[in-house]
Parts: sequence; structure tokens; C-alpha cells
Amino acid sequence: MDATEPIRKSLVVDDERMVRELMITALSMEGFLGCTAKNGAEARRILQRPTHFDLILLDLTMPGESGWDLLSWIRNRPDTSGTPVVLLTSLESTGVYDEPKASQVDGIFVKGRFSLHTFHRVIARAMRDEDD
Repeated sequence: MDATEPIRKSLVVDDERMVRELMITALSMEGFLGCTAKNGAEARRILQRPTHFDLILLDLTMPGESGWDLLSWIRNRPDTSGTPVVLLTSLESTGVYDEPKASQVDGIFVKGRFSLHTFHRVIARAMRDEDD
């Protein structure tokens, strides 16, 4: 990241603390300041504040509200509808994704196969950044 680039903000929503920490660390390497939420309710509270997020990483399967439900809420809010969202999932098969819902996300990252190279490529695509 160039020193003249503005700092980008991210929100990582995942029920696993270690995953949240790993994602925040990986995003910091891309120049993001991170905020975390452990569930959908906490994410909603954060997203209702007057803070703009440049990227949201969203766990698909969480206790309580699912990632799909939170995604629908995000996409229906004027202030977050255009925010890039990357789904985080431990599900290996992409065949489990509902196509209309999956079309609402800007990327999908399988947590079980974590590699920084792949993660950064998914984030770059989600941000429509050609510098990957």
C-alpha cells in the first residue's frame, strides 16, 4: 500500500475468534483497518453506526442469524447495498450455494484452505482492484 492511499475499513463477521483475528491480520497486509463482529446482531449494530466500511467479510454459517440473512439485510440498506461482501465458509463444495444469493456477493473464500495468496486474490477481485 502506498502512503498516499486512503486507509480502507473492513468488517469481519465470524463466530470464531481465531478466524476473526486471522482475517483482520491478513486484511491489514492489504491496508485495511479492521473491525470485528461475532454474530449477525453485533454486525447490525456496527453497520448502523455512521461509519463507512469498504469491505465486509461475512461467515456463511453462524449460530443464530445466518450469513445469508445478514447479507440480505446489508443489500437492502442504502448505505451498505454497494459495499463489497466476501463470504467466508468452511463448506468445501460450492454446489451448496444458492445461485441468486451467491450473485449478491463479490467473492467466496473457503476458510479450510487458507492461503494468503488466494485470500489476497479474492479480496483484490472483490475490491475490483487489478493489482493482484
